[in-house]
Amino acid sequence: MTTCIVSAYFKIPSKRPHEWYIDHVVRFFRGVRGNVVFFTTPDVIDEVQKHTKTDHVKIIYMQFDEIHAFSSAWGREFWERQYSRDRERYHSPELGAIWYEKREFIRKAMDMVESDVYIWCDAGCVRDSLSETGLSSLGQRKTFDTNDGRIHLQHVCNASYFRFYMYPNAFVGCAIISGNKSAWTSYRSVYDDILTKYDKHEISGISDQYVTQSCIIKEPDLFVLHNETTIGDLWFKFLHLL
Repeated sequence: MTTCIVSAYFKIPSKRPHEWYIDHVVRFFRGVRGNVVFFTTPDVIDEVQKHTKTDHVKIIYMQFDEIHAFSSAWGREFWERQYSRDRERYHSPELGAIWYEKREFIRKAMDMVESDVYIWCDAGCVRDSLSETGLSSLGQRKTFDTNDGRIHLQHVCNASYFRFYMYPNAFVGCAIISGNKSAWTSYRSVYDDILTKYDKHEISGISDQYVTQSCIIKEPDLFVLHNETTIGDLWFKFLHLL
């Protein structure tokens, strides 16, 4: 089974300053192996190259304003509206847009690299040497098969049923997500449908974690939630399992 790891990083208003994230992005490049597609801007790569090599990664340059989340389908005003409803005020409209864009980055990668399975991995989740070591084998382990037409997610705690989710009712982590082309295509479709419903009901859809949980409620057969335990941070456990 072949795998392709997809990630991205842009200097945007986020939960922490750029200096905090760039250390983790460097660890990502230092640890990642295999087929990798990374979306970013040239200045970020210039900074990473001061610390480690980048030529083992397929780098796609684009400006942040070019992402699909800012297209006519959604637009910047949409994300500003989601932020205005958000209980977690340390987020930003740009952060919500980039969380949405994970599925669009995967779509772009599927057009570039032929693979059985595509794994989204937040570059910012590689936060220590243990995570960096785990990342080096991401997608190469045979712990479970993710080429089954379903989206595989990290289950972090027991779920409660709600039609719409918001802080603090989180039961899955969306930093690392795996599935084949069919699964990702279905996920994109149901995600857009659910996000539209969040907006219509005036509930913040800024966090893909909460929107994805509503997707699970709507289409449970599309998702597999993994409650396996391992070393490291529970929210990034696929670094050591997948």
